[in-house]
Parts: sequence; C-alpha cells; structure tokens
Amino acid sequence: NVNFNTINNTTPDAVEGYQDFSCSKQTTVIEGNFYAMNIITGTNNPQDTRVWIDLNNDGVFNNTNELVFDAPNAFNPSGNITIPAGAVLNTSLRMRISSDVVGTPQSGCTNNDFGQTEDYGIIIQANTLPPIADFSATPTSTCASPVQFTDLTANAPTSWLWYFGDGNTSILPNPSHTYANSGVYTVSLVVTNAFGQDSLAKINFITIACSVNMPFTGTDTVTDCNGILFDDGGPFLPYSEFSDGIMSIQPAGATQIILNFVSFDFEDGLDFLIVYDGPSTASPALGFYTGNTLPNQFISSGGAVTIQQLTTFTNFIPRQGFELNWSCTTVGIEENSVSESDFIVYPNPTSSVINIKSETNFKINEVQLISLVGKIIYQSGVKDNSKDITIDIANFSKGVYILSVLTEKGVVNKRVIVQ
Repeated sequence: NVNFNTINNTTPDAVEGYQDFSCSKQTTVIEGNFYAMNIITGTNNPQDTRVWIDLNNDGVFNNTNELVFDAPNAFNPSGNITIPAGAVLNTSLRMRISSDVVGTPQSGCTNNDFGQTEDYGIIIQANTLPPIADFSATPTSTCASPVQFTDLTANAPTSWLWYFGDGNTSILPNPSHTYANSGVYTVSLVVTNAFGQDSLAKINFITIACSVNMPFTGTDTVTDCNGILFDDGGPFLPYSEFSDGIMSIQPAGATQIILNFVSFDFEDGLDFLIVYDGPSTASPALGFYTGNTLPNQFISSGGAVTIQQLTTFTNFIPRQGFELNWSCTTVGIEENSVSESDFIVYPNPTSSVINIKSETNFKINEVQLISLVGKIIYQSGVKDNSKDITIDIANFSKGVYILSVLTEKGVVNKRVIVQ
C-alpha cells in the first residue's frame, strides 16, 4: 500500500514487478511543503524502499537531487517528503516507488530482484507564500560532537542565515556546527524567499556539557558553566572504597550554581556525599547524603559549589554512586527572549543612514540587511556589543530590505525602505 497526500493505493504482491499508475493515480502538491509518505511493503522481512521524483521531467531518476525518500533495511517505512523548489511546475511528473530486497542498488532504473516498482503522477505547483521558519538539531545535548541542524521551514525558502549562539553563523540550509565551549546556546534561523521572510529563535536549545569524575582523593576544580559529574567510578563502574576526593565547581562570572541529581546510590550510613555552598569544604554545608534517596535540587548562594565523596568499606556490595548535572547563571543573562519592541529603527523610510537603538538592556552582536530575494546586502559585527549603531546606506539601491539584528537572546527582523 502507498499512502501519499491524496494517493492511497493497494496492489497485490510483487509478481507484477512493475506497474504504471502515473496517469490513473495522480496528486497535486506545493513546492517547499512537507507531505507524509507511508508504505506498507506486505512482507515480514525488511526491504530497501526508495522514492524518486523526476523533477526536471527528463525521464531519468538521479540520486543527487531526485531521490526524495530513502529507507534501507526497513519494514513498512514512513516519513516526510519535502517537495524541492526548482522543479518543472504544473506538469504531471513521475514519482517512482521501489521496494526490493536489502542490498538493492540505489537506482531508479534497475530491474527488481524480488520486489516491486510503481510509478505515480505528481503535479507540483508554485509556492507563493512567505516561508515559515522551523528547524531541528541532533543532538541537542552533547559534549564535543558536531551538532547537525536541519531546516524544516515550509514554503520553499531560498536563503538561510543561522545564528548558533556562540558568535558563529552559516548560510547553508542544513549546517553542521561544533561548539568550542560548554554552555547553553540559543539558536536562531532567518529564512527568506521571493515572497517574504521569517525567523525563529529557540531559546536555550543546545546544551554543551562534558562529564567529569570525582577524584579518588585530593581536590579537582572545574570552571565550565555546564557539565555532568559522576562519582569516581564514572558512569559504568561502582565508586571506590576509602575515597575522600573533592570537586569544586567555580565557573568564571557565575552568580549561582544549580545541581540536579539524576541518580544516587550510596551504602546507607557508611558512605556519604557532602555538598558545600562555596569554593571549599570550609564553606557551609548544603547537604549531607547517604542511602539511595535522590537529593533535591541545590542552588548555591554564590558562584561556587564544592562536593566531597567520603566512602569506607562497602561490605562487598558494589554501589553505583551518583550522577548529577550542574549549570550556572552568570551576570547579565536574562531569561526572556528578544522582541521587535526592544529596538527602534529610524528613520524609516531612509535615504542616508539607518539608526538602530536598543530600548532595553539587549546588546547588539551583529546586523544584516537582506534583500527580499534572500541576498545578504550588508553584514557587520558590532564592536563591544553596543546598544546603539548607525549603518550608512547612501550607496544602496532603492527598495525594501529586511534588517536582521542579532542579540545574545535571539534575532529581531524589521522591514526597512531605502528611498
């Protein structure tokens, strides 16, 4: 069974080999939009299932840009198909669906071994709507691995501008980015097509947090604002006997440290974990814990927390110890996101300069002027994260532009007219 948009077609088993429904079963879609594809292969074994659309109507299915759905070694696969921009419009194009044994060559023009190939008709219509920004990322929490961002914008965007929250940007539709420092990052995407522009900021979307273990003895110090802390056995081994190690968490510029325990298992009455509200064991104790009751969240009164693991003889009963996540708040970080009302842009319309003034405490990191077809006309970082800047546009062509203002809490976009 093939279920795609208005097509819902069930056929017998693979004895037919190939069937052509391109004239009898057609559907109309809009470029740039997503459509669910659900395929029931009718066997108890996984198969390689693929879908091509002959976007340029040349009679050839290529794997570079016409393979729109690929589900190798899958049983009854399903997923979304994005209709690419740039296809031949308002013409019945062939959509080829092929399902065959695992290991089948990735080609839309080969004979089936034991499976079946079916052709359907698909008519692609132009999308005349402005984009609606959306995106995802994998993973959203990691230590040092690259984060793969995926554009999910509807209505066929033609340009992309990503702000990763660490001062880096990209104009690729689906970029990969590696963060150099631990922390929690807000990610923003600005998308444009010929009919308009949209942006989306996902606040605190990416968490970069690396794990450390308690020392068996002595004192270690970490300065990351985010991280994961295990007992001295780490995530896979029990903690050690007769340990007295100390870990001090002291991020630069922190005003508070927040501890959230994920697991806790110490031998009751013999082994202990002590949390101190400050940079050493001389600081006041926040908690003194044993057994397997999960401690409550801790919030320090200042920018440091110290943790000590005290263990003795375990009576041959291995214990997994603890895991906790820590994060910090720093000076000047606010929880609210930026909005249009936070900035004044004047004069507008203008023929000489554009002034941008922050009405709040948000500082400007970067500004861009983007044409309505998605071309970046002007781009500049802002020194010292100023709250007031001026752009000279005297030599710009007359027209309507999108002014994109990047702050530490997201992106604001305003339409400006150059006369």
